[in-house]
Amino acid sequence: MPLRHHVPESVIIIIIIIIIIIIIIIVIIIIIIIIIIIILVTAFIQGIYNYIPETNPVSKVQSVAAVLYLQSVLHVMLFRP
Repeated sequence: MPLRHHVPESVIIIIIIIIIIIIIIIVIIIIIIIIIIIILVTAFIQGIYNYIPETNPVSKVQSVAAVLYLQSVLHVMLFRP
């Protein structure tokens, strides 16, 4: 006849309470994560719709100067003695 260990009822109640607390904590964490995702998505969407493109265009002289500068820098970097 095998020996049976009797677990006291108080231990079972404590284990059930701990499991319920863990489940509540997990649900709260999931709700917080969902709220953060909603906030980030709405902020991103508002940022897209509120975006105002640059209204100060770069002049052709500045563009040509920038291209010539980059060409000279690349030439010096690639063909140094």
